[in-house]
Amino acid sequence: MGLIQVDKKQLEQMQKDMKSRQTMYMAEAKARIAYQTALANIIQEVSDRCSDHRVVNDVVAMALQCEQEAKLELSAIPKRK
Repeated sequence: MGLIQVDKKQLEQMQKDMKSRQTMYMAEAKARIAYQTALANIIQEVSDRCSDHRVVNDVVAMALQCEQEAKLELSAIPKRK
């Protein structure tokens, strides 16, 4: 027998937890892709329809700011070991 013994119920629970976390991660990833796609479509539409370059630049700047804030929030989340 090994030095570490994990009882079967604990192992099963750990496996369920892992699957649950994977499911949550995939849902978050899909939502993130949908958000990025929608934002890209909005920027494209504004760019195509608006002749005022300042407005287009402002929209792009706002989108980049949102992206930067999202990255900062993500980096603030403690990493699990």
